[in-house]
Amino acid sequence: MVRSVLFTSKRPQIIMVLPSWQQRCGISEYTRSLTDALKNEGCNVEVVKDILLLLGKGDITEEKIIHLQYEYSLFTYPVIQKIITHLHSKNIPFLITAHSYTQELAVYNNLLKEIKPLIVHNTHIAKKMSCDGWNSKNLRVIPMGVDDIYQHSNSSKGRQELKISGDPCIGFFGFMHWYKGILHLLEAVDIIKKHKPLVKCFMFSSLSENEGSQKFYKLFQTKLKKLKINNNIYLNTKYLPKEELIKHLSLMDVNILPYVDSNYYASSAAVRMLLSAGKPIITSNSNFFADLQEGVYKINEVSSQCIADAICYVHNNLELQESLLKKGENYVKSHPWKVCAQQHIGIYEEVFKQK
Repeated sequence: MVRSVLFTSKRPQIIMVLPSWQQRCGISEYTRSLTDALKNEGCNVEVVKDILLLLGKGDITEEKIIHLQYEYSLFTYPVIQKIITHLHSKNIPFLITAHSYTQELAVYNNLLKEIKPLIVHNTHIAKKMSCDGWNSKNLRVIPMGVDDIYQHSNSSKGRQELKISGDPCIGFFGFMHWYKGILHLLEAVDIIKKHKPLVKCFMFSSLSENEGSQKFYKLFQTKLKKLKINNNIYLNTKYLPKEELIKHLSLMDVNILPYVDSNYYASSAAVRMLLSAGKPIITSNSNFFADLQEGVYKINEVSSQCIADAICYVHNNLELQESLLKKGENYVKSHPWKVCAQQHIGIYEEVFKQK
C-alpha cells in the first residue's frame, strides 16, 4: 500500500470552502457527505463559509490545502477572483470542484480555465469543457458518492406508519425550480387519474434560498388549483433529513425526476437519493443524468403525456422493474462515499506535492 503524505506526521489540514454550508443546499449536503467520508479515512477536514476572512487574518499556511466547492451562484466574480489571486500569491495549495458548467458565464470560465486540478462529477461534463477549450489534463473526474442505505420496504405497515397510500404511489424529490419538470408532472398525474383515480404523487420539494424558487412555487399552486388534483398530490416543503427522505422514497412504486434540458451541465444529487431508496427510477434524458446509462428508465421527451406513459409502463412491467433495481443497486455498491473520499485523497496528495 502506498503511504500518503496525508497520513504522515506532516499531515496537511483540508479546508473546504462553501458559502452555503449548512443551508438548504444540495452542495452543502454533498460537502457534508464528502467531509464525513474523508474523516472516516483519517483526514483532518474543516468547512468554512468565508475563506477571505481567514486569509485576511493570515491563518492559512502552506501546510493547509484549500478545497473550494464551486458553483456560479455561490461566488460573485470579484470574490472568486480575489480568492484565487490571493492563494496563488501566497503559494497556498488549492483545488476546485466545479459542481456545474455553462458556456453562458464566460467571464467566470476564463478565470477558472487554468486552475489545476479542477474536479468535475462526470466524463460528460469533462468532455463538454474540453470541447469548449479547457485543458483536459487539468480536469479530474470524481463521481458523487451514493449512500448505501436501502430501506427495502414496501410493506403495508411501512406505508401505514408514514400515511402513504395511492395506486400507484409516485415519488419526486428536489427543490422547487422550473427546470425540474414539476408542472409537467402535475399534468401527468391528471392524465393518469382518468384511469387510475387513486394515483398519488408524493412531492418532497422544499423552496431554495433564491427568489426564482419562491416565484415558481406560486406557479405550482396556480397549476394545482387549475387541474383540481389536490387529493392526488402530497406536497412536503420541509427540508427533510436524508435518512427520513430516503425512507419515504423507498415506499413509492416508482420515483421520477423529469428535468427539462438546458445548456447547464451538472450531475444530479437528487437521483442519488432515489438510487439509495431502491425503487424503480424514471428520469428525463437531461444533461443532469448523462452519467447514468443504466439503473434508470429515461424518457426522451418531457411532456405530460410522455411522463404519464412512462410511469404506467414502468409500474406495470415487473421484469423492467427487476432489471432497473438490480442495475441501480450495482451502481450504488460501486459508488460509495468511501471510494469518493479515497479518490479525493489521491488528488490532495498530488496538490500538496506540487506546492
